[in-house]
Amino acid sequence: MSLIQNKVQKNTVIHVNFLEAVKKQYHYKLHAHHSMFGTMIIMQIIAGLLTFSNQIYSVNSNNIDITVRIISADLIIGLTFLWIIIMAFQLTTKASKNKMVTFVTSKQTNHLANILFMITLCFIGGLTANLLGAFVKMVVSVMDQTDPFIYFAGTSVSEFATGILATIAYMLLIASFFYLIGEIVQIHSILIIIIPSVLVGLLFILGVNVEPIIGFYIFTKSLSIMLVKTLVTAFLLFFAATLFGNRLEVRR
Repeated sequence: MSLIQNKVQKNTVIHVNFLEAVKKQYHYKLHAHHSMFGTMIIMQIIAGLLTFSNQIYSVNSNNIDITVRIISADLIIGLTFLWIIIMAFQLTTKASKNKMVTFVTSKQTNHLANILFMITLCFIGGLTANLLGAFVKMVVSVMDQTDPFIYFAGTSVSEFATGILATIAYMLLIASFFYLIGEIVQIHSILIIIIPSVLVGLLFILGVNVEPIIGFYIFTKSLSIMLVKTLVTAFLLFFAATLFGNRLEVRR
């Protein structure tokens, strides 16, 4: 009986130590990369300023000029996507992994901490991008509200919430893909050139059609279906990156 109790206690200690290691690494990553949050905000603000001059169309009908000005968060979200790509790559570099030497850690805890960290980045990035987009629209509406002939097409709360969830989901999908690419690139530095070259060759030289792949994730009937597709794919990509990273470390 005492032998069974010892095994249970030992397994419990191992489980607690594993979670504690993940927690410590996660907090460390938040502290070590806190400056990147400032970089994200700067990129979003620049995109927000450029958004003020976004798509303007003029139509003349029966001597009546109609000007349509489209203000969206597309540019802000686009630069936020670029930011998460950089962060996903950065977490796979040797420099980032060497920082974990100071912790009593394993490859599994490092990968899990990275995934939790990227989930946090996606949540913050998706939220701030949409909030800034809404702020830009509000500023434009306040600036032009003196004109009685201006009509503003507002956004409902449900549409705004859907935009935030969709942005977070797509950011997570992008982060997982480039996290996997980052792990593959660690095999040899030459792959940093080869992989982009192959992708560009497939798209522009061979004319590989990626629209069905993009449409699979974008053109969906409901938000829930889109979330299932993106989150399941992100999970599989993160899982593949973890397996690839573990085998790479064993080879080294």
